[in-house]
Amino acid sequence: ANDDFSATLSSYAHAIELEPDNWNFHYQIASISFNNLSRAAEHFSETQDQAADRAILHYRLALQHNPSNFELAGELAFAYAHLAPPDLARSMAVWERSMRYARDERDRESVYLSMAQISIDSEQFEAAREQVALSSLSSFRGQRSLLLKRIEAAEKKSKQRRDG
Repeated sequence: ANDDFSATLSSYAHAIELEPDNWNFHYQIASISFNNLSRAAEHFSETQDQAADRAILHYRLALQHNPSNFELAGELAFAYAHLAPPDLARSMAVWERSMRYARDERDRESVYLSMAQISIDSEQFEAAREQVALSSLSSFRGQRSLLLKRIEAAEKKSKQRRDG
């Protein structure tokens, strides 16, 4: 199975050599690598942090060649937020930029709720509340409720840390 994994990554790397501007080839390496960092690190003979950086680079190249791809921007924002340590500022910037390419209210609201998550992780609790408030679709009711609970819990934990 690891041979198939390596063969797949090698195939996409070769495809990029032939078509460096093909956003999908960059996306495939990014997605496959980021979702399997330990195997990607082994394939490229590097650390998991280096494999994550490589995946981010390929996400960025894919987005550079396909800048209006809303889902791709979301995956890059997610990847930034899930680095060790997370790069929350870059994640937020990508979410903000992706808003231009939201196709409908559902896309926009999914961005607001994703931004609220980043705001919570950045201890920007008022911003998180404002972002949650921008969502009104009934399909996101459960997610809004969860985020509001997370804001309260994170705010309480932050206050306890400050008060010693």
